[in-house]
Amino acid sequence: MMSLRSRRRVEISATAPSDSNGETTVTELESLNKEGVSETIGDSWQPLDWLRMLRNIEAMRSDKEAPVDTSGCCKLSEPNAHPKTKRYQLLLALMLSSQTKDAVTAAAMQRLKENGCSLENMLAMTEEQLGKLIYPVSFWRTKAKAIKKTSAILLEKYDGDIPQTVDDLCKLPGVGPKMAYLAVQIAWNRCDGIGVDTHVHRISNRLGWVPKVTKTPEQTRKALESWLPKQYWRDINELLVGFGQTICLPRNPKCQSCLNADICPYARSNKQRKQNDLVKATDRSPYTVAEWLTTRTELTFQVHHPRHLLRAKMTIVDTNPKLAIFIWCFVTSVSLAVIVHEHNKSMDNAPNYKYSTSHYAFLISRVPLISIMYWALFALETIISAEEEMFRLHYRPVRHRN
Repeated sequence: MMSLRSRRRVEISATAPSDSNGETTVTELESLNKEGVSETIGDSWQPLDWLRMLRNIEAMRSDKEAPVDTSGCCKLSEPNAHPKTKRYQLLLALMLSSQTKDAVTAAAMQRLKENGCSLENMLAMTEEQLGKLIYPVSFWRTKAKAIKKTSAILLEKYDGDIPQTVDDLCKLPGVGPKMAYLAVQIAWNRCDGIGVDTHVHRISNRLGWVPKVTKTPEQTRKALESWLPKQYWRDINELLVGFGQTICLPRNPKCQSCLNADICPYARSNKQRKQNDLVKATDRSPYTVAEWLTTRTELTFQVHHPRHLLRAKMTIVDTNPKLAIFIWCFVTSVSLAVIVHEHNKSMDNAPNYKYSTSHYAFLISRVPLISIMYWALFALETIISAEEEMFRLHYRPVRHRN
């Protein structure tokens, strides 16, 4: 049980949401010990250390540029276009961006702008022509149809402009909640909600920013809006998207480079899971392949020659098995070079010596041996690669425990 060290009441800034009576919402902060901070707004839930996590993400985002910073949808409209045309281009970019990388979306928008990216031109194109311009965005055929239908609706109902509300935007073909919230925020400078895409959805669950695991971006949006102060809504999408593109990747996230590694639930559980995998690996046999290599603290190399016995010997203690392989390869190569040198000297001193024939015959006869050696090294390296994670985590082999 964590002891309560201090308790204080502070007011949220003027930009925070207000209640029905116009009074500023009061935040009650309960500062606990070093294990974390529990924060509540009224009776609502808030995750531990969320503000510290947010500040760390801001610091990491400021150090490294992400694709969203240069190719995000808000940067793909023509700067000198008519305001109505700019809003239309923004909507097109958002529609194309669904399940598509920013660079691909930016390239597709560039082709559209080169061919006149206006509502009238989109209506004049056929679906086939439009599809060729937006390819290879994901689901380009479906998006081409949606753009044609949406453009017709905008011309008929909204005088060629885009709707000003999230509900009206979501009624358009090919427009979802994420696109609608971002469109209202960027085009009409009004933040009615959080735009949650796959990056925001994934990171929110990893950081524990949802009361329980959410399965869809829409569930994540509702969970975030239930506790996150509204003053952070506008910037949270671009902040987390860039973070997801550079650090918190969908696969193999760079937890070792993340400032939140010590307080992120996912990073802690991921580290524990890897440690458990190592324990399971040792349960298969008393020693794994990598353990066998490292527990044998002495590697001996011997190369035979008709007149000489070359013997190289060295000790390797608790090292990466790949290093042992490379040392083995190096020592063997040096030994072979010495053999060739000794062979040449003996042939130089022999009478009636035909240097070229004997020399090349000797080298050719060693080619199969060298080939077999390197193929064996390759096979051994392949086996060892399965154990590499053990050494990356500085795992020291131990005997199997019954």
